[in-house]
Amino acid sequence: DVMTVNASYIKLADLRLRGGRYGLYVPKIFSYSEYDRVISVSNVYGFYEVQNTYSRYTQCAAVKNTYGCRVDLSRSQWDRGVSWSNSVAFQFDFNANALTISNSIIVGGTAFGGSGRSGFGDYNVFWDAEVGAGYLNLSELQRDKDSWWHSTYADPQLADPEHLDFHVKSTQGRYDLVSRAWVTTDTTTSAAIDFADPQLSFANEPTPNGSRMNAGFYGNTSEASKSPTNSLYLLAVSFNDGGTLWYTGTLYWVSR
Repeated sequence: DVMTVNASYIKLADLRLRGGRYGLYVPKIFSYSEYDRVISVSNVYGFYEVQNTYSRYTQCAAVKNTYGCRVDLSRSQWDRGVSWSNSVAFQFDFNANALTISNSIIVGGTAFGGSGRSGFGDYNVFWDAEVGAGYLNLSELQRDKDSWWHSTYADPQLADPEHLDFHVKSTQGRYDLVSRAWVTTDTTTSAAIDFADPQLSFANEPTPNGSRMNAGFYGNTSEASKSPTNSLYLLAVSFNDGGTLWYTGTLYWVSR
């Protein structure tokens, strides 16, 4: 195992965990834990939390694991994170209420695995991923859970996730990890820009920021990709991966 946390009231930040059975393993403890900017790569389980009173994963990423994140009997939140190219992004074998997933990007593999369950959350961007948990598409999950209504299926245009660069592309400007400078060479703009919960703060994002936080790893940070200002943009959030609108319902859109 790369790291086992068996302590109360702990905060871990700015770590990369690679090549183990568990990247981060949290056994049965009862405390409050915070994990910020922890990236788990090429493990069996990127993050595995058995039981905890409350945990918060902020700006964390699971990359190329068999299971990106598994939470059994906890009350945890995954916010502004990235799951990329895991076989299963989020595994639920006991309690589907154990983890809330919000303002995040999920790419590749199967989004939800284990015992026909899925978590709750919203304002997430899915791409190139099966929903799993018995759902054929995102709209079936939304209707069954009465949740995830503001999530969508669209290409987040990650800059270079293979090399752990989770900045999203923007024609207006994106921070480049190689040159350590802002670049304006992108020809496409990510659907994750201005996609997060509109009630949350975007104060740390550079201008132009669309007055709304980006979804994903750099949302509400100084390295958030910039919002285009010279074109009208309209994204149909609902039914981007298919599905059927039964009788009455609400369709959601994002504009900038």
